Amino acid sequence: MAKKLSNVWHLLRDLKVLALIFTRIQCKIRPPISRAEGEALLKKDLARFEKCVESLTRIKLNSNQFSALCSFTFNLGCGAYQQSTLRRKLNAGNTKGASLEFRKWVYGGGKNLPGLVRRRKAERDLFCKSGGC
Repeated sequence: MAKKLSNVWHLLRDLKVLALIFTRIQCKIRPPISRAEGEALLKKDLARFEKCVESLTRIKLNSNQFSALCSFTFNLGCGAYQQSTLRRKLNAGNTKGASLEFRKWVYGGGKNLPGLVRRRKAERDLFCKSGGC
């Protein structure tokens, strides 16, 4: 599991969404915090989304695919992943079709958001990194 966490951490760090940690924490943590504290909080929070991806995905995933799906689920929630065409296509064995679904999740408030476009592209790139897309 450590390799999977490492991939997600790098993806999240590269996308500059470390601030999400603070939105998901229900405790009295006051920034600034150390990098080590941030990583520990992220790992703790991420575990819930890893369990979600593991329980809802019926096919074997490589580490990059798992990490990309955990990032996706971390951002959108387990319910969105559960209801997604991405998950349905993936579980049906259509990896390429599933990878094309990432780009559909780029809207907020009915608007195409450049930050989400970049994030979904990074997630898809990681998902496809080991081939199969």
